[in-house]
Amino acid sequence: MTTRLCLLPLLALASLPAAAAPAMRMLGSLALEPCTLTAAGLPLTTSAFCGRLAVPENRDRPAGRRIELAVALVPSRSKQPRPDPVFMLAGGPGQSAREAFPSAAGAFREILRERHVVLVDQRGTGGSHPLDCPAAGDDRADGDGLAAGDPAAARRYAERCLATLDADPRFYTTSDAVLDLEAVRAAAGVAEVNLVGISYGTRVALEYLRRHPERTRSVVLDGVVPPELALGSEHARNLEAALDAHFALCEADAACMRRYGAPRARLDTLLEELRAQPRRVRYRDPLTDESREDLLDTATVAGVVRMYAYAPQLAAMLPRSLAEAAAGRPEVLMAQARMIEGLVGEQIALGPQL
Repeated sequence: MTTRLCLLPLLALASLPAAAAPAMRMLGSLALEPCTLTAAGLPLTTSAFCGRLAVPENRDRPAGRRIELAVALVPSRSKQPRPDPVFMLAGGPGQSAREAFPSAAGAFREILRERHVVLVDQRGTGGSHPLDCPAAGDDRADGDGLAAGDPAAARRYAERCLATLDADPRFYTTSDAVLDLEAVRAAAGVAEVNLVGISYGTRVALEYLRRHPERTRSVVLDGVVPPELALGSEHARNLEAALDAHFALCEADAACMRRYGAPRARLDTLLEELRAQPRRVRYRDPLTDESREDLLDTATVAGVVRMYAYAPQLAAMLPRSLAEAAAGRPEVLMAQARMIEGLVGEQIALGPQL
């Protein structure tokens, strides 16, 4: 994967307790059935009600092809919830709101005391006509090129993905996502909504607010992607700044420096060595415990560093992982890369991302 993904936090907070619920529930004209929301690769679940809403793929041709949006309601604990629900807008683009919610459920615990939470998988993600791409390894030449950060290989991969999609990608944009949210709001029969946007979801929230200010009671933006920003253009410099700040904490701590050395120097040295000679590493798969052997190269290291920078708890592991690799024991780093590949790969639909 060649760009940083805008994701909800991967660290799990407490799941919400299941409550007794009727077999069917109506939200406006939406018929919802009991369901369980799950987080890919994580032992987290949330009880909810799920349904679908059919919308035109191309709204200029309302009688043409229709796609279904996957919608979920996480009900409030109140006997008389407030009339304005909260819509959580996930990141990516490519992340499913329904799959992302269980790992963030604890952050919504107080909200659910008074309001419902509504989750809509953005078209092209999750259960809303997902735009999934073939695995990069299906073509060894492109797969190896992607791992090495080859732009030509990335272009070929994107073209191959585009050719496999059962969709017209012109209608899977932020603007279409906003029209879908408005359709869900209208079908739910609510006059106003509260929006919680995370990362790329902040752009969707801002665009909805611009188009429908009279329907928007409040907006919470977490990790803002402003409309004028070309998404992805600033990722590299932001990552470097975050790493510099984090590594400085270790270098200012005598115990950290004594045990692990200077993390930035370790990282730079490791990347230089791997550019000259990638290594085959045998390690235990952290998800299956099976013995594996994979290539440790610069892209592998960059993937771990990039994704771990999202959470301080994970970033705190980097000095040790880098020190172990510098000492000739890269198994921990390789296992972490494998875990990220599995978990993030399951959470992101690459069609919308590309």
